[in-house]
Amino acid sequence: MERFFKTLNLQVLNTLPGYTGSNVQERPENVDKDACLTLKDLELLLVRFIVNEYNPHTDARMKGQSRIGRWEAGLMADPYLYDQLDLAICLMKQERRKVQKYGCIQFENLTYRAEHLRGRDGETVAFQIRLI
Repeated sequence: MERFFKTLNLQVLNTLPGYTGSNVQERPENVDKDACLTLKDLELLLVRFIVNEYNPHTDARMKGQSRIGRWEAGLMADPYLYDQLDLAICLMKQERRKVQKYGCIQFENLTYRAEHLRGRDGETVAFQIRLI
């Protein structure tokens, strides 16, 4: 994160009028009279820099791949779309589980807790699985 802010500072912010820098001794006199940037202007500059220069630029640490290319390569494939019959079958599936302490049910490495199952410890309950 610090590297990103250093890049922003060196490639964007230090080119703006009114930029003061971090070194007080090297700061130009009356630098604040040139400061004329609104927050909206700054937002547009930063977005333009990130979209047009930072993301498409290749980085040596990423083996020649651009940041946007690396992000796009990591995207999941489009989800499978069920036809109406398959979807109806999927929505009818039921599972059975034993209620644990405090009204908890374990399913696919997750713990679900329901207040209306409290006090039913040890009972087997059926529930429907919805995949959507």
